[in-house]
Amino acid sequence: MKTLQTRRIVGILIMMLLPILKLMAQANTPTDMKSFRGKNGTSYVFYVTGTKDGRFWGGQNNIYTDDSPLNVAAVHAGLVRPGETKAIKVTVMAGQSNYPSITRNGVTSIKYGSYDGSYKLSAPGSNDHPAAPDNMKSFRNLNGKNFTYRVTGKTNGRIWGGQNNIYTDDSDISTAVVHAGILRAGQSGIVTIKVLAGQASYPSISRNGVNSSNYGKYDGSYQIIGVVK
Repeated sequence: MKTLQTRRIVGILIMMLLPILKLMAQANTPTDMKSFRGKNGTSYVFYVTGTKDGRFWGGQNNIYTDDSPLNVAAVHAGLVRPGETKAIKVTVMAGQSNYPSITRNGVTSIKYGSYDGSYKLSAPGSNDHPAAPDNMKSFRNLNGKNFTYRVTGKTNGRIWGGQNNIYTDDSDISTAVVHAGILRAGQSGIVTIKVLAGQASYPSISRNGVNSSNYGKYDGSYQIIGVVK
């Protein structure tokens, strides 16, 4: 069971770690693609929040060195505006012989010669969706914004609330979708989740073989909207 004291401690820790959490704002989104080098031709979809800050290289045909930060390269490629959070598609590519300096969308890339790894940015297709994070804590305060994820249901995660399919933002998403009746355990689907403000209370509800926990006032929530048709 969670206690108020535990939540207060967690809240203090979150404030202390806020700069770190902001870097991880797009759960499962890497800073760059260096760790994916060699997986040429493989595509990934990530949620990225755009920025104009950061050093990056190339951009011709939206191809960048794999150590270029995704969040500034996405702005340069015109896929996201600074401060905007959107899904982008990233395809791993082999190294290129050169990466020209290009000024575009208010940012200028740096010129570089031959390098060992690259990636290419593009808009995701209608069937391209990122894997769901564990929860929505890192998206707190983006109230009203919808996110669409590929989710596989399970029943062993911890969740709080569930009235009108609204949960604390630290509730396990894969368990919440089963509790909400959107997916069954082991079933995969594309699910839309809306970020909401904190609620005054989160009642304990038993539903679809899952028991949620009761909790009082909390700072962030999300709502399971449904499966994308």
